[in-house]
Amino acid sequence: MDNRTAKLLEFDQIIKILLEYCISEEGKQRINTQELFINSKKLKKFQGTVAQFKRLLESDEVFPAVSFPEVEHLIPICSKEGTSLDGIGIYNISQFINSALKVKSYITTSKIPDLDDIIAEAGKIPDLKKLVLEITAVINSKGQIRDDYPELRNLRRGLGELNNKISSLSSSYITDNKNLWQTDVPSQKDGRIVLPLKSNFKGRVKGIIHDISAKGTILYIEPFDILELNNRIAVQEHEISIIANRIFREFTVKIRVEIDNLVLLIDSFAFIDTLLARANFAVKYACIRPEISKSEIFLNKARHLLLGKSAVPIDISMIEDLQVLIITGPNAGGKTVTIKTVGLLAMMHQFGLQIPVEEGSILPVFDGIYADIGDDQSIEEALSTFSGHITNITAILNKCSNRSLVLLDELGSGTDPGEGSAIAMSVIDELIKKGSIVLTTSHHSMLKNYGYTREKVMNASMEFDEGTHSSTYCVVPGVPGDSHAIDIARHSGLPEDVVNNAETYLKDKKTEVGRMISELEKKHRIAGEREVAILLRERELKEEIRENDLRVLAFKQSENELKRKTNSESNKFLSNARKTLENLVKELREGELNQAKTKKVKEFLSNMSEDIDREKDSLDQFIIDNPESIKADQLKPGMDVLIGEYRRSGTIVRKDKNRSWIINTGALKISVKEHDIFPAPVKKEQHSFGVSLNTVKAGNIAKFTLDLRGFRLENALESIERQIDNALMSGLKEFNIIHGKGEGVLSNGIHKYLKGEHGIKDFYFAHPDDGGFGKTIVILKD
Repeated sequence: MDNRTAKLLEFDQIIKILLEYCISEEGKQRINTQELFINSKKLKKFQGTVAQFKRLLESDEVFPAVSFPEVEHLIPICSKEGTSLDGIGIYNISQFINSALKVKSYITTSKIPDLDDIIAEAGKIPDLKKLVLEITAVINSKGQIRDDYPELRNLRRGLGELNNKISSLSSSYITDNKNLWQTDVPSQKDGRIVLPLKSNFKGRVKGIIHDISAKGTILYIEPFDILELNNRIAVQEHEISIIANRIFREFTVKIRVEIDNLVLLIDSFAFIDTLLARANFAVKYACIRPEISKSEIFLNKARHLLLGKSAVPIDISMIEDLQVLIITGPNAGGKTVTIKTVGLLAMMHQFGLQIPVEEGSILPVFDGIYADIGDDQSIEEALSTFSGHITNITAILNKCSNRSLVLLDELGSGTDPGEGSAIAMSVIDELIKKGSIVLTTSHHSMLKNYGYTREKVMNASMEFDEGTHSSTYCVVPGVPGDSHAIDIARHSGLPEDVVNNAETYLKDKKTEVGRMISELEKKHRIAGEREVAILLRERELKEEIRENDLRVLAFKQSENELKRKTNSESNKFLSNARKTLENLVKELREGELNQAKTKKVKEFLSNMSEDIDREKDSLDQFIIDNPESIKADQLKPGMDVLIGEYRRSGTIVRKDKNRSWIINTGALKISVKEHDIFPAPVKKEQHSFGVSLNTVKAGNIAKFTLDLRGFRLENALESIERQIDNALMSGLKEFNIIHGKGEGVLSNGIHKYLKGEHGIKDFYFAHPDDGGFGKTIVILKD
């Protein structure tokens, strides 16, 4: 790791944050000594192990309560013959072992699948549970021998009795002659009980004076009868101390016997701790594991962690054949932050950390990451800004290779622009020869032109919002950016006459590169507008196809209805005809009747009946071949349909179970079988809405206006839903809604709907215009 680059990219701050997630001092020490991976296979395996820990931590399985006191410094002490640890040291070792075994059990007994790597690491922790049980059975958390230890039980009981006697005797001295004593509370001097005798009563109490107060008014005396008890206590305590020290030595020997296993346990857990810290870091900061590539860089929505919530996600892409990315744009536009973000995330990645990007991100494994960022001016070393940069760049050129990442901020600055540009281009040429991947920032126009004329080099710019005179911090690939110094100067408060004078100079000296950039920005804007128009036309064509399908279905329904109606009329005609002819026959029978007339009437009736039966059979077969109900795969939520025998109007809400659909009929929602659902006749909307495309300044995407004046709320919400889908598919950031006054039913209903719509980032209501109509501006999620 290049220490200077690590400091410039603030990688040390990332390490500081990472250390907070370690649960042992030994783990922190390992992290502080670990280096960046430069072997892709080793990095991939390590990152895979971290990913397994992350999955385990994100599961419902609870991490155990553990405590890891620092113990590694005790190893040299207990390794040496004749030495002994104190009680606290021995107990701390038992605690470390016990906690490490808890973590081992947490990992090896997990029910989460595919944790082979971390289970293997946990399996390296030796089982020293027996040693833990032996230590904790004798020594308590304060490092003392437990009170119930047999060998010390009688000695401690005797010691307690002696202390009680001294306490009782001291109290009797003070209560019997209160005027002799300064206070009624005994004191201790060198571990012995003494009494505070007033100096003017010296000689009234026989004993040994251990100390005198600063003013000489108090004599701390040990009466002879208390002296005897103090001596006996000292002997008892000495005997206890001898036994305790012997026990500590015995446990030190037991630890020494297991010293190799103890060292392995500490080392194995310390490594696991570094993995756990990385996994917790990834969970906390919503990081993911990028794919490893040969030389391609793609960072999707990359965030600089140290910027916190103010960080604007950026996209950076460098395909395999691309070596150099020249980023230009306004001052304070985010150029330096962009290259620092790339460098920092590359370092984090190769340190085995997951990084704050979104899925699809790709990074190579570099053998070195080098940066020249900031002002290296030094009075002590007699270095100007330019000299400082050149010194650093020289060192980078001597170190970098075809697997290196080089970050150069304001390359060629600090000197004459022409000469600085020449040096900058020459440095980039050399880095291209070496095969390094380079990201550099600049304001020099010659470098922008260089980005178009050289292979393996591409321009990029930081997007600038001319409306707010500020950067959006978005990287626009393929297009160099203007510095926008005039706009920024005016917006920052430079006197207007000074700014106007500067514009005069600029018009006189405007370069071809400036015109080229303006033309490119114009083409980029036009291309964006055309893409939006194509997407909208595609949506319109899909809607037309859907409407045509419904027209075909409606036509078939109308044809079926016509056939049914014809059949009904035919049956009616037949019935009436039969009655008429039967009456005729009756009349004929009552009058003069001959056989020929009767036969002729019967033949007429028979032929007519057969004709109608054939027509009915033909109609029935047509209905079987052309069913009226809509096919199941044509039913969709939002479709207007007719349902049931009486063809009641309704709108499909969603699919129900058992080949049924939930239909909204207005008054209520009901479940209807698929064979009882029929297409509604296609009719023009009673209301129409206008969509207008308003082009805005460069760098922004076209906006849309949705005119809902006169709409019913239900139809308005359907239109808004379609517009949100259009906007999200087209990449639009916002659109406008024209509606009634701010407090109307339509306005309130629209605002209530927008609050619950998942695709909406924000919206706000503009005051009604002169016509009394309000406008809501809707901001979409990225």
